[in-house]
Amino acid sequence: MGVIVIIFSTIETGIYCTICVSLAVLLFRTAKARGHFLGYVRVHSVVGDHLLDGSHRSITVDFDAGNGRRVWLPTSHHDGTNPYVKVHQPAPGIFVYRVSDGFSYPNANHYTDHLVKRIFETTRRTDPEVWETPGDRPWNDPSPTSAERRMLREQGPTTTPLPTLRAVILDFSAVNNVDVTSCQNLIDIRNQLDRWAAPSRVQWHFAHVNNKWTKRALAAAGFGSTSNNGTHKTKAIFDVAEIVNDGTSPVSSSPSQIFSPKEE
Repeated sequence: MGVIVIIFSTIETGIYCTICVSLAVLLFRTAKARGHFLGYVRVHSVVGDHLLDGSHRSITVDFDAGNGRRVWLPTSHHDGTNPYVKVHQPAPGIFVYRVSDGFSYPNANHYTDHLVKRIFETTRRTDPEVWETPGDRPWNDPSPTSAERRMLREQGPTTTPLPTLRAVILDFSAVNNVDVTSCQNLIDIRNQLDRWAAPSRVQWHFAHVNNKWTKRALAAAGFGSTSNNGTHKTKAIFDVAEIVNDGTSPVSSSPSQIFSPKEE
């Protein structure tokens, strides 16, 4: 496009136009980034020749079934994986979601909308009670969102075989930084899903969080903590590593020497 502008205009105008178009494409790709729901496949390490069957869709080898390991792949096969490989879903009510391109203000809402839509489509509300009129709802019971009302109308009053929501696991391997807006977005989604799964609470887990400031931001937002009743003071959950003195013998240390979270 810059070449076309240069032909009909000046070189300077063409350079500016190319820069503006590149920035627009970058912002569009960042804002419209979509994550992937993950499932697992069992893979095996083989040695020797691979024998293909007549359909050329499976590999026949001799291996010990106990040596297999799990590999997590997108369930949609949009990443170029073999579409003939069957991806197994996690346990019912558990969702593993991989963020594909950062998690910040431009794309946080796009990620969470995709996540919540899939959860509402494949799970049922723990309390299926539906009020016929808005006046029948107690004053201290917040009304469901438009997405929740749509799902309740589709499910109807009868019991459905859909599982209840239990846990959400987010893969943050592609996330380097988070901002206040993205953390607040996660808090809002957590509250929304807690209402969907009430009286139970949805468990949140984060995998591959490599940036320490991202960990601090998630901890400040209330993730990675547990409490007895969910309303009072929480205690942070963290891992404690052994401190080695001379490289051979571990030295006992208190958790405060490694990480001292601040209770709220």
